[in-house]
Amino acid sequence: MTIEAIITEFKSIDDQILNWEQMSDHNIAQLRQKLHKLKRQALRYKLRLQDEIFYEDKEHATDKNFQLVSDLLSNIETAEKFIDSSQIDQQNKSLKHLTYVSTVCLPLSIITGFFGMNFGFMGMEAGSKGILRWKHAQLLLWD
Repeated sequence: MTIEAIITEFKSIDDQILNWEQMSDHNIAQLRQKLHKLKRQALRYKLRLQDEIFYEDKEHATDKNFQLVSDLLSNIETAEKFIDSSQIDQQNKSLKHLTYVSTVCLPLSIITGFFGMNFGFMGMEAGSKGILRWKHAQLLLWD
């Protein structure tokens, strides 16, 4: 595969990354696989160019291609980092919503569990006093 073909394929992947919000988790996984495959191809191409430069001393013919491959590899790494940070942002939003829900629901579930027991004594002595003996103890919840 030539460097021009690799760059063209990266451009199509880069265009897909721009439409990040409309992608599903399955599409994101496929996009990661494409980027990984493209990165391997670009690394192979770069290694082949390095071998040509080192063993055959073709500096003038491969300098431009070597720079293109190096730039492409840095762009691929940037795209991978963007995908990672976008997924982390989505996870942070989900955790934020979960925190809000648990902040509201946890105290309610504790209060419901405490006042929802159907025992008259609940382990207390018959002559004792306390919140569980009050006739309208549930009104404390709303105060």
